Amino acid sequence: MNRTDFIYTDTYFPELTMPVNFKTGDTLLFFESKQIYWKISTILKNKKEIVDKLNISGILCPNATHFIETFNSNQQFFIPDRTKNLEKLYYFGNLDTLGIQTFLTLKEEAKINNLQPWITMYERLIDKSTVTKNSFRKNRLEISQKKLDKFTKYFDQSYQQMICNLLLYQERSISYEILSVKDFLQ
Repeated sequence: MNRTDFIYTDTYFPELTMPVNFKTGDTLLFFESKQIYWKISTILKNKKEIVDKLNISGILCPNATHFIETFNSNQQFFIPDRTKNLEKLYYFGNLDTLGIQTFLTLKEEAKINNLQPWITMYERLIDKSTVTKNSFRKNRLEISQKKLDKFTKYFDQSYQQMICNLLLYQERSISYEILSVKDFLQ
């Protein structure tokens, strides 16, 4: 049996919980997949300046599919004690239905109210997709306009339109995999 995230009593633990700078960090990042963490781990280890000059306290990575299928609002999502009072909480993952649903589940069901999309990284993802060959893929799951609006409200109007057009009308998505390590640097 391949277990990733797990549930213990009433607490849901993410697949990966990684401290980065617990003592002085002021930002907690949530990634759709631990592969994003592994992609940028060298930046973090070498203490290079990351996008938006974030001072990262820690990174949490739920396994998106398992998380959406098993989490319910009676559970608490595990957040390390030292990071519970942080104001800056950002989420990043694929620009697709599963990625957006993971964000909404964390925000609404897990009640992580301060959570916002990591706008700069999503904008870089969208911008890079317009110049990268084969960057789009079929969005296999439908998404409602209402759910999409809850996600896109954080973006300026031009990006809102691009995201809606991509996911709703073209039924396409963009994987974070098109980003290189350099795309995460300041």
